[in-house]
Amino acid sequence: MKRDIVLFTGVQRFCRNLKERGYGIAVLREQGEAVIDRAEVDYLIDYDPRGLHALMEVVKQLPYRESILTVINRRERRVKEFAALNAALGRTGIGLEQAEWLTDKYLMRKRIAQHDPSLVPPFQLIEDPGMPPSQLRIGFPLMIKPRNLFKSILVTRCDGPAELGPALRSVAGRLAEAASRHGVEPERGVLAEEFLRGREFSIDSFVSPEGHIYHSPVVDLVVAEDIGVHDFHVFARKVPSQFASSQVAAIEEVAERGLRALGVANSPAHIDMIYTPTGPKVLEVGARVGGYRSEMMMLSFGVDLDEVAFSTSLGKGGDFVPRFEKGTAVLEFFPLREGILKGIEGLKEVRRLDSFHRLRQRTRAGEMVGLARQGYRCPLFVILNHNDQRAVNRDVEEARRTITIEVE
Repeated sequence: MKRDIVLFTGVQRFCRNLKERGYGIAVLREQGEAVIDRAEVDYLIDYDPRGLHALMEVVKQLPYRESILTVINRRERRVKEFAALNAALGRTGIGLEQAEWLTDKYLMRKRIAQHDPSLVPPFQLIEDPGMPPSQLRIGFPLMIKPRNLFKSILVTRCDGPAELGPALRSVAGRLAEAASRHGVEPERGVLAEEFLRGREFSIDSFVSPEGHIYHSPVVDLVVAEDIGVHDFHVFARKVPSQFASSQVAAIEEVAERGLRALGVANSPAHIDMIYTPTGPKVLEVGARVGGYRSEMMMLSFGVDLDEVAFSTSLGKGGDFVPRFEKGTAVLEFFPLREGILKGIEGLKEVRRLDSFHRLRQRTRAGEMVGLARQGYRCPLFVILNHNDQRAVNRDVEEARRTITIEVE
């Protein structure tokens, strides 16, 4: 009997779930990539990320091609692979042109603004690091963002004309190294975007092959500047959200307008937004489920976003009915300056917090670390979960006081 196969752009925990339910599992493997849970994978497709058209030709010739039921992407760096697989399989979904929009901050805003400029902040492309402030078409303060990096890497704020040149030169000087560290080829130029004041948040949406859109609960974001750290990474992601139901309705409506402007279909979409005095604005859209979001929704509501993504891709809609409600926060910790990691103090104390769920140290002693604006990702994240949201909020503050990342 023919077995339906689910094709993943990379191994994830949901592979095991589907394999146990009788599905075949196929996975892309980049050159040099280790596949840890090899027993969970039935078919490996080796490829070079620099040759997506070659990947498409390989997929077109797969002997099990007709058995592929759907394609699932969870990786930020594999949106273009996701699009190539859709094209090779003749499948409704993110296309190659859309993948360019969804992995380039400038092209994304340009596309959305063509449909409705009110959805995004005023912006422009700066290709020359020596560009004088007089050539800006937007006002200060503004944000400088590399076009195709992520996680607030190298994002810098400029409060006035005197800061523009140093900021542009700093980003240009660090761009090649940061892009190499995170496995991407940098795009030419940077995005300059008007700095908006308001409450930052995110929402994960799921678009069916027919274009129906389903939304997960809103996630409140606490950015580093909110806690007095001169950086633009997200320190905390928190649910349940504190937005009122009328605000959530406005958020979902703007998210849907953004998704339709980008032509997103048959894909999850992770959308970072900001609620300004004039309403929600779109900051970023990714063709994937957001980082930590599956675990957060399961811990807080008993909702499985991986199952929703799978079900939606089959045209069956998504189940967002909460089984319960608990408080969850995911905290990312960075050092206060760039340097070599000596150690992290406070881990034992954090593990004793009432709401402690788990933590992961990503960086070992002796490795370089720094802030996101300096080109780094966090060395440590902590997940808190408790029946009482107030206990989570207290422990967020206690963890802030307790954790110290030491560098030399």
